[in-house]
Amino acid sequence: NNTADPGPSAGRLPTDPFLINGPTLNRALLDQIYPPGALYRNTGIVIFDSPDRQQPWAHQATIGYALELTPTIAVNADYIHAANRDMFLARNLNPMVRANTSRTGPITRVDAFGVLGEVYNERVWVMENTGDNDYDALDLSFEKRYANNWSGRISYSLSKSRGTGESQNDTNTYQVLTDLKLDKWDAPSSVDRRHILSINGRTEIPKTRGVILTSTVRYMSGSPFTIFDTNVDVNQNGELNDPLPAGVYNSTASVRGLQNVESKGGRNGARGPDFFEVDLRVTYAIRVRSSQRLQLFGEIFNLTDRVNFINPPGDSRLSSFLV
Repeated sequence: NNTADPGPSAGRLPTDPFLINGPTLNRALLDQIYPPGALYRNTGIVIFDSPDRQQPWAHQATIGYALELTPTIAVNADYIHAANRDMFLARNLNPMVRANTSRTGPITRVDAFGVLGEVYNERVWVMENTGDNDYDALDLSFEKRYANNWSGRISYSLSKSRGTGESQNDTNTYQVLTDLKLDKWDAPSSVDRRHILSINGRTEIPKTRGVILTSTVRYMSGSPFTIFDTNVDVNQNGELNDPLPAGVYNSTASVRGLQNVESKGGRNGARGPDFFEVDLRVTYAIRVRSSQRLQLFGEIFNLTDRVNFINPPGDSRLSSFLV
């Protein structure tokens, strides 16, 4: 709970009495020091609710235009804006101060807001409504209704999502004592994909008596992630997640390591790999009765066998950096 253990990274085995004869825990010593059934102070992370907490809310506005080009073809354009407010972002009532900027520098916990009355051993989070998020998107589509044995649709979304709110359990790890540093937390959302393209079609193959071919093509640009270095604690707040400056970064791995990853700096300043997949389905319909049909189908997912990677680790200290 105090700081990162310098031993493992230096190749030293544990010296803690509970682990010295590892890899198993010394259960007898544990029961001796902490007898089962005895009451002890919680030495782990504490989470408090707030009487001022409210339910998050959102306002959404949409304006669109649709045009029928022919009896079977139409185009659509929609602009969407969503304003999400009062999202949850927890504040640390028991923040830390590190003695220096090193990874293993000792830390001191502070009752910075004067509400605890004493110093706890770990982080004390309180749920608050300091998160917000704005989403803007332009959605375009071209649709061909089913006629002459085929139908199809092409849709494209150009979107942007940004703010201090992400999920319902975020904790503000950029906080420095009583300064919440919300400007440092304000960044693109982790689920923000700037470009999304989807193409799907359906056709009934002539002279096959019911063979239907359906396909979907999907493309998504990369989602944001943070590039940081847990070797240093720049703001000395005890959290090892300070983003590295803007620049171009490369993995040291020779296999499956990303190269020339450009980061704009700050939280979620870099973009991960994009996504592309083609799926195919073949269906054969057999008429059993006038009102009943039996369908046999086969599916192939990722027809082109394209490898789609998740976002890599952004910690430059690790050998898995950008892998």
